[in-house]
Order: sequence, then structure tokens, then C-alpha cells
Amino acid sequence: MARQTRTVKIINELYEVIKGLNQKIIDLNERISKLENKDPVDLHKNRKKIYLKDINVKTDIPTRFYYCGIYVYIYYAKQKREWRGNFKLSSGKHKEASSKDKIECFNKTIERIQLYECSLTPDDYIAEIKEVEYEDIDHEKYQINSESTLYEYLLYYLFDISNVKETTKSDYLDVLKKIKGTEFQDIKVSEMDIAKVKALYTFMESSSYKMRLERIIKPAFKVLKETGIISTNPTAIFKNAKEYETEKKRIYVFKKEFEDTLARIDYPHDILLVTSYYTGMRYGEIAALQIQDINFELGIITVNKEWSDRLKKIVTPKTKSSRRVIPILKPLKEYLEKYLDSIEDKSPDVFLFKRLQSNRTLRSTEYKYLSDHYVPFRIHDLRHTFCTNCYIAGVDGKLTQSWMGHTKYATTIDVYTHVPRVTAEDIKEIKEMFRPYSQE
Repeated sequence: MARQTRTVKIINELYEVIKGLNQKIIDLNERISKLENKDPVDLHKNRKKIYLKDINVKTDIPTRFYYCGIYVYIYYAKQKREWRGNFKLSSGKHKEASSKDKIECFNKTIERIQLYECSLTPDDYIAEIKEVEYEDIDHEKYQINSESTLYEYLLYYLFDISNVKETTKSDYLDVLKKIKGTEFQDIKVSEMDIAKVKALYTFMESSSYKMRLERIIKPAFKVLKETGIISTNPTAIFKNAKEYETEKKRIYVFKKEFEDTLARIDYPHDILLVTSYYTGMRYGEIAALQIQDINFELGIITVNKEWSDRLKKIVTPKTKSSRRVIPILKPLKEYLEKYLDSIEDKSPDVFLFKRLQSNRTLRSTEYKYLSDHYVPFRIHDLRHTFCTNCYIAGVDGKLTQSWMGHTKYATTIDVYTHVPRVTAEDIKEIKEMFRPYSQE
């Protein structure tokens, strides 16, 4: 009797669960039906003008807008667990307000802008939303289907599916801004074929935009393929956006050429080239180096942060692999010791290359100096060179991957390792440079 009672109870519970699931399916079908019968253009909520006095609920607060002619970006910092309002004054200085609450952060940001720039009131000033905005679509009601347009889907993917850092997200938003208002904006994802994808790459013009577009569109369309919305992924044929570049860029710098170039560079500008050549570090990582990151006793450099040219501040590395230690090779040690001797303040938290952290980007300051002195290669070429030299010297591939800060071993071997036409003398010098770490 007791067993029958338990059986009846379980059956009743299963019935209630199935009943609840059926109701959810009915609600979902109704939402999909409404979406399919709705003109995609109506999904846009691009509110060009907003009265500050009307912003009184959390969902109404814009994340990107102009106030007093100043561009403001409000975002949630996951690591600090707080909202931040970032803005740039007309003087070029960057300021920031923060709070645990989004509304309070918004109000603090507005107050600080009024303090520095203007004294307008909520009644007489209108904030203008930037062209590409989070609220261009209703993220809560938005459903991915074959009728989804390219722009709407990429915007939804960027904010609701992908898990990228704010700096990277800002780069991708620049790509969406370029797409918006063009013929590509309203193309349905189901209609995207190889020809249209290639046309979109070509439309991006610069290799920088092509690379950013590739990094968002390939994983985005992979999701469409996995969910069955599209049968084939038209972006899968492209290995790299660089195949559309007409100009071939150099990737390896020979030691003699490097030394000849170094002889033309004044101190202390040469230290940037030397550090990059002997460590393979990214220029953002070099700009964030502090004295405490240099350990001559252990012979290592610790990389645990980087300088963001876009945000104008120190940020954490994009991946766990980027946090690493790199050996201080003998030639670099001599340069660093000389450079540290020239620094008056030797506190542990002092930045070695503070001059690289400016309101103007590194390209327009340090790069301009290098260009004026006819440096025939890019800083990033030195990163490729370091990785290739590791290969020539016989350093273990996994160890090289660790030094480079790559998540994937294939990136180290297939992308950054090259086979230059070096002489026997070059090979001998490179092996000597990496002697303690060489397998030979």
C-alpha cells in the first residue's frame, strides 16, 4: 500500500513538471511568433536624445553617450565588482567615477563632468546616445533565428553570448559601427554566403578592421551553425584576415640589422626596442613594467599587467597565459641595469617606461620618434623575432609558448615561428644568447 502511495505521488509530481514545461514551450512559441512577424527595424531602440531628468530606472541608463560634448562610457568592472563611468575632458585628461550601484555611478559621472566642464541642469540638457548602443535591440526579448539581421545578431552575440573584456568589446563595437547604416546591416544571417562574407571583409578596408571583424564574426557564426540556424558556416573558409592584405609585412629582424638600427636610436628610446627584442613582450606589457617586476637575482621578468592605449590605464592581461615569467637574457640585463641606474626614484611600484603611458597613443609618440629615425620594422616584428630565435636556439616549444604568453601551442609554432635565411654565424650567436635554455 505504501509503495502504491509513493508511486502515485511521483506520477503527480512528474505531471506537474510536464505541465510546467508545456506552458514554457507555449510562451516561447508565442514570443518567437511575435518576433518573426515583426519588422527587424522595429527592434532598434536607438534613442538619440534622453532628458537626464527622465532617467530614473536602472534599465534606462545608457552605457555610451555624450554629455556637454564629452563622450562617456559606463561599464561594469567584473573584477572590482563595481560600475565605472569613464570620460575624457576637453583638456585630454581621463577621469573616472565608480560605485557599486549603476544609477549612483551614472549620477557621480554626471556630477564630475559638471564640476570639470559645465553646470547644466537635468531640465535643460539632452544626452546624445552614440551611434552603436547596447539598447539598439531588446536583449531580453531578442531571439536568434534565420530572420535575424547581421548587425542585430552580432550586437546580441557581443553582449549576451561572448565573454570578452571591455577593451576587446570596445574594439568590436568599432566594427559594428562601421557596419551600421550600410547594405550589410540588414542582411539576414541565413543569407550570408561566402561571397557576402568576402565582400564584408573587403569593405572593412584596413587590416586592423578586418582582423577585428574576423575575431567576432567567426565565433558568432559558429554558434549559428551549432544551433542549426545555418547549415554551413561561410566564415570557416578564411584562415586569417591577413590574406586580404596586399602589402606583405616583415616579421623577422636579423641581429645585424637590429644592432645597426639600435646605433641610430638615442637613449632611452633604445630600451623599448631592446626589451622587446630580448623578451618578445607586447608593447602594452612593456609600458606596464614596474621595478618590482624585474628580479636580477632570479634572472626573470614578471608579466602580470598591461597598459591599455584605448582606456589609458593599467589593466589585467586578457588571458591567464599572458601572466608569466620571462628570463632576463645576458644582453638585456646589461641594458636594464644601466637604465635602472638612471632612474632617481627606485621604489618598487615605479613604472620603468612611464613615458609610454600618455594621453596620446603610443603610436603617435614613441612610434613617431622611431619612424623619424627610420626604424625599418615594427615593434610587433620583434615579438615574432624573439619567438623565432627561440626556435633557432633549440629552446623547447612549450617553454617558448610560456614565455610568449600564448594560450595555444599552435599559435607559437604556426604563427610566430618562422624559418629565416640565417647564416651559420647568426645561428651560433643566437644559440649563445639562449645557452642556458637550449636543448643542445
